[in-house]
Amino acid sequence: MSCPDSAKWGPKKWRELEAWVESLPPGACRVDARRFVIAYHDLVNFKLKKELHDIQNFLDIADVFTEIARSVRYIPPRGYGEVKRCPRSR
Repeated sequence: MSCPDSAKWGPKKWRELEAWVESLPPGACRVDARRFVIAYHDLVNFKLKKELHDIQNFLDIADVFTEIARSVRYIPPRGYGEVKRCPRSR
């Protein structure tokens, strides 16, 4: 799926997003955000049948999401195991 006229506004918005990431305080958050933005940009490029910028980063981030998806499957649903209290009779 492609957005209409994305060739006109897309590059500018990518630059703005990348500039925002670079404005984050130095540290792990900025590094992770940069890697995720680059991977997401590559995902969009892949869908548009364009060249990827950083294939290894894309594969590494895909592995992260795969690992998260596996973990989420084992998290019990909200409320699971909570003690249900009966209302007191008056």
